[in-house]
Amino acid sequence: MATGLRWDGNGVDRPILLLHPNGFGAGVFASLGPLLADGRRVIALDLRGHGGSAGPGGDRSSRSYLELAADLLDAVDVLRLEEPLVVGQSLGGAVAVLADRIRPGWARHLALFEPAAYPQRPGPSENPLAQQARRRRREWASTDALLEAYRKKPTLAELGGEALRGYIDYGTRATAQGTVELSCAPATEAALFELATSPVGGAAALDHLAHLRCSMSISAGTQSFLPAEFFEVQAHRAGVSLRPVVGGHFFLQAEPVAAARLLLDEFDVVERRVESPRSRRFV
Repeated sequence: MATGLRWDGNGVDRPILLLHPNGFGAGVFASLGPLLADGRRVIALDLRGHGGSAGPGGDRSSRSYLELAADLLDAVDVLRLEEPLVVGQSLGGAVAVLADRIRPGWARHLALFEPAAYPQRPGPSENPLAQQARRRRREWASTDALLEAYRKKPTLAELGGEALRGYIDYGTRATAQGTVELSCAPATEAALFELATSPVGGAAALDHLAHLRCSMSISAGTQSFLPAEFFEVQAHRAGVSLRPVVGGHFFLQAEPVAAARLLLDEFDVVERRVESPRSRRFV
């Protein structure tokens, strides 16, 4: 079962599907979604273990990115999204890529922002982002208390007020004790970070970039905390030029107006382009 948010535009153009980074949920697109909805239906989905989404039998754990990709395709079928235009950010980008491995050509176009598609890591070593996730406090007195605390964290403050509020409002749930807790359990977030260099996770997504059956782009922030080399490798693998955007890992949230303009221009090119049967990638 998948949950998420939607913004209904006035037209009947091809739908836009937004897929979020690890640990956040659909609410993190609260500032971007409405800006994309002019003439289009925009849907942001919660991946398994985020928001109210779960896999078969209510399973909220994640053992591979491929499980999340299968969940995504189930939701696409239920929502009757035919060849959507997809914005995949970080984890969401890797999951979108692997959905194409399961069902080639499921999307019309993938706009990937720093996708979590990395080479397989040799030998056991702890992912520092996974370590940080395991230490994350899950339960809070209220959403306001959580918001106040997160505003003081530089990385989360980068989201901007509306996206941060959306993440907290839609990424938490009430407890029986009258408090609130993060919908994505720290253990789930940590497990997904560990999968970023796994052969059933990010490494599988990196491998599939060379075999995508839809057009695509890869963007990376000029001020991202992640090394640019990661995304240069991805772009080379996919056979496209890496597009730099002025901002950090959360460019889509921090600069929603600029991000919406960039995406709508890109989608306009994709929709109007006459495809060559030999090449369908977007450079």
